[in-house]
Amino acid sequence: VRITPQLIRVRDDTTVWADRYDRAGTDIFALQAEVAENVVRAMGLALVPSEKAALRQISTSDLEAYDLYLRGLELIQRNQSRQDLEAAIGNFQGAVDRDPRFAQAFAGLAQSHLLVHWYQYDFLPDHVAKAREAAKKAVALRPDLSETHTALGFYYYHGLLDYGRALDEFSLALKLHPNSAGTLFAMATVMRRQGRWE
Repeated sequence: VRITPQLIRVRDDTTVWADRYDRAGTDIFALQAEVAENVVRAMGLALVPSEKAALRQISTSDLEAYDLYLRGLELIQRNQSRQDLEAAIGNFQGAVDRDPRFAQAFAGLAQSHLLVHWYQYDFLPDHVAKAREAAKKAVALRPDLSETHTALGFYYYHGLLDYGRALDEFSLALKLHPNSAGTLFAMATVMRRQGRWE
């Protein structure tokens, strides 16, 4: 695997920092953490211990499961058509079938089922039940991850219309990852439904 990160000053298009990493593809997650730490250091910033620990936490050691997970993420971030969401469910399900301890894949599976329900592509309660099961499993596996609490928050929001419990989960997710734009957006959508415009 070869990774060539660069930091470029936009103002004058000059390269501030660049490096090259050539590694065997056997431990891609360690390489990812190493590159991230070096980029942060090159920017003149420092990671706090909890951020360093988060970089070193491997969600799965199964590269095929991780690939399926990334494909699922890409699909649910598209236009969220029925076809894309059903394909995302297939990818996330494939990831958890390969690695039953892959918490983020369970979170993605829950959110995919919820979006199929929310957009009324298939309004059967089966999707809500499957989302509940996947979200609960995600939190049980990794209660320390923002993504798992976000998935559970969406279960309460999209699945049950329980805005209070949804906000509780989103707030917990935000404490775990204070810079998560997705979690802030999720909280705002719930507050909008509550008429809390401020």
